[in-house]
Amino acid sequence: QWLSHYPDQMMADTASHFSSLTICLVQSIHGSAESGSLDSANGIQFFEGKDAYVVIRPGPDAQQAFYHEMFHVLETHLLICSTALDRWSELNPTGFRYDYNYITNKTRDAGIYLRGDSRAFVDTYSMSFPKEDKARIMEYAMMPGNEALFRPPIMQAKLRCMSNGLREAYGLKDFQENLLWEQYLEK
Repeated sequence: QWLSHYPDQMMADTASHFSSLTICLVQSIHGSAESGSLDSANGIQFFEGKDAYVVIRPGPDAQQAFYHEMFHVLETHLLICSTALDRWSELNPTGFRYDYNYITNKTRDAGIYLRGDSRAFVDTYSMSFPKEDKARIMEYAMMPGNEALFRPPIMQAKLRCMSNGLREAYGLKDFQENLLWEQYLEK
C-alpha cells in the first residue's frame, strides 16, 4: 500500500540502478556510537554491492520510516538525473552548517531553526546531514496533518525544490496529478 503512493515509473527507474531492492521488517534496529550511528532507529537503508535494502521496524512510526528510507533509495536516481538539488545548502539560513555526525547532532541547540515563519528544518535530526534533511522532508510531506510544518517560506522552498527534482529525474514534468509529497505545496 505504501509503495502505491509512488508512480510506477519511479520504481522502475529507481530499480534500474540496482540488482534488487529488498524491503525487510525486523524486530529492532540497533547501532553504536563507536560506529557513528544512533543507538536505535525505526528504519535504515543500505547498499550491498548492487543490491539495495530498506529495513523497517514495525510500529506506530513504521510508515514514516518507510517513506524516509525510500527517499534515500530514490535519491540515488534523483542525484544522477536532475540538478535540482545541486544547490540545496543555499536554501538553508545564512551561516547554518550541517553537523555531518549523528552523535554530535543529538546535542545540537537547534531552537532558532525550528520556530515560526523562520523554520528551516523538520527537527534537529534534519540538521545532521543534507541527505537526512531531504529524507525528513519527504517523510513528513507524505504524511497527513503537517500543513503548519510546511507553511514557512524555507520549508516551502525545500519541498518545492525536492518536488521539482523528483518530477525532472523521473520524467514526471507532464504528470497532471499532484503527487502525495506535493500535498503541502502552496499554489
